[in-house]
Amino acid sequence: MTDPGAWSALAGRRYDAIVFCHVLEHLTDPLLALRLASERLSARGRFVIVLPNVATWRMRWLLLQGRWDYADEGILDRTHVCFYTHKTALELMDRAGLRIEREAFLAGLPPSGNAVRRTLVGAMRSLSSVASAQAFLFVAAPAG
Repeated sequence: MTDPGAWSALAGRRYDAIVFCHVLEHLTDPLLALRLASERLSARGRFVIVLPNVATWRMRWLLLQGRWDYADEGILDRTHVCFYTHKTALELMDRAGLRIEREAFLAGLPPSGNAVRRTLVGAMRSLSSVASAQAFLFVAAPAG
């Protein structure tokens, strides 16, 4: 992803869509990956980018408890190098010279557990769609 040689091996091919679905958070230089990939988009090409949201209600609650426990999967996956909030995801797109055409907040599963927990989780989700989103989905094109 960040090796210019790998991209140049594509021999000038252009693509209508390049998908980074839960990929950029695993890279040491996601900005470079986006810039290199931009060179391979066709004139009408678009990126589809999905990034996990580190600022969910659950993560905020865990931080209030002083916890940041890496796991084998999920937002605190051990292989994540970068972590994104909605603001930092937008900043990454801007620094990469991308214009966001569409965005969506991808919610998790419906609340589970007893009635009190379901009500509490539902109420928290209704307070903030950003803090309720497990991930952000962007459709973007080079701004130039």
